[in-house]
Amino acid sequence: MKHYFLNFYLFLTLIFFNCSTPINSNIQNNIILKKYFSKEEIIQLGKIVSFFDKKILKHCKSNDTAKCYFSYFKGLNMSYLSNGLSMDTMNNQIFLNTLPKDVFNAIWEYTEGFERKKPKGKEYKRTFLMFEDKKYYKFLGEYAESNTAIKKYYSKISDCGSIDLTCGANNYLINNYDKFDFKNEIHRLIFSIHYITVGRNNMLKQFK
Repeated sequence: MKHYFLNFYLFLTLIFFNCSTPINSNIQNNIILKKYFSKEEIIQLGKIVSFFDKKILKHCKSNDTAKCYFSYFKGLNMSYLSNGLSMDTMNNQIFLNTLPKDVFNAIWEYTEGFERKKPKGKEYKRTFLMFEDKKYYKFLGEYAESNTAIKKYYSKISDCGSIDLTCGANNYLINNYDKFDFKNEIHRLIFSIHYITVGRNNMLKQFK
C-alpha cells in the first residue's frame, strides 16, 4: 500500500510538471510556429535567437539571458535611445547571409524605395527588409491573439511601411519592454527579428 501511494504521488507530480511546463514558450515545441515552419526552419529560427542573445549578453555582466534582456531594454527606455544593438549593421548583414534562402524568404524580402534626405533634399536609394505577407508575419498575427503586448506590437508593424527607427513598433518595444517575458524564446525571437530588421534598414544609404 505504501508503494502504491508513492507511485500515485509520483504520477501526479509528473502530470503537474508536464501541464505547468510552458511548452509554447519554447521555439522547438511551439504549436503555432510548427504550423507555419518546418522542423529545419525552426532550427534556423533558434539560431536567430542565439545570435541576438549573444549580442545582448555582451552588454551585460550576468549570464541570465532574461535578466540581460530586461536590463538592456530598460537602459534604452531610460536613456530614450532608439538604436542600440540595431545599429550593429555589419554583423547583422553577415549573419543574414548565413541563413538558408528559404528561411530568409519566410521572414523577409528585399525591396527598393526612395526617400528624401533632409535638410538638403537629396533623394537616396534604400533597400528595405520587409516581412509583411511572409510566413513569419502570418505566424506573428496568429500568435498575437493570445498575448496583448504582442497583439499591440503586431498592430503597429502592420501600420508601418518598413521596420526602421521611425516605425511606431520600434518605440512600442522600447517603451513596453516590461510587458514581455524574456524567458520565453518566442518573445525573444520577436525582439531578435525586429532589431535585426531595424539594423538592416538603417544601413548606410546609397545616394542616387
